[in-house]
Amino acid sequence: REINKDLIGTSIEKLIKKYKNFYRWRLMKLDPRSNYSIHSDGVGIEEILNARIHVPVKTNDDCYLGFFDKNRADLLNAEFYNLKKGNVYLCNTTRYHSAINFSEETRWHIVGVSYEDSTNWA
Repeated sequence: REINKDLIGTSIEKLIKKYKNFYRWRLMKLDPRSNYSIHSDGVGIEEILNARIHVPVKTNDDCYLGFFDKNRADLLNAEFYNLKKGNVYLCNTTRYHSAINFSEETRWHIVGVSYEDSTNWA
């Protein structure tokens, strides 16, 4: 694993070195009043664990990460979490999930992958 030279000496380099089991780090943007589609980072096989580490960079009380049961339409059993800046969150994204931004501000997260079945990559 090699860290991009532009990140050397930054807080992002420190984050990458601290969480050595994670790779394919990226900065994720969620525009105001928008959401990601409900999706799974797995191939639909429960045994394949897709773990992500989320580090909120810019967020607020109106931004959520939602997790759904196997049946995506079952909203009654959905779980929504407001991830706070200054914390680091480990998420199992094998389940169906989405991010939702109800606010007027852009939400930014740094996300790293712990394990992913590379046959899923487009």
